Amino acid sequence: APPDYDYSTDTLLIASGEMALFYHTHYYRRTKASNFTRYDMVVYSAKRKTAYMLTATFQYKDPNYMLEADLRLKAYMLRIYKTLLLR
Repeated sequence: APPDYDYSTDTLLIASGEMALFYHTHYYRRTKASNFTRYDMVVYSAKRKTAYMLTATFQYKDPNYMLEADLRLKAYMLRIYKTLLLR
């Protein structure tokens, strides 16, 4: 991976009981001259035999990604994603 690319993975239990994958990615986009933080959640519903993916992307100019830490974006997104109910 390029030096300006960083990611982590985790799992979380959503409100309807399914286990989801959570991806947290940092990257720099030269065309926008901006830093990005992206949060992806992927979950499979056995009941519907369907996979779902939710993504949130934040764009900012802070090259150290401190804005993300100051605003606690990861904790915020985890809190939102955990409330998902697949029916």
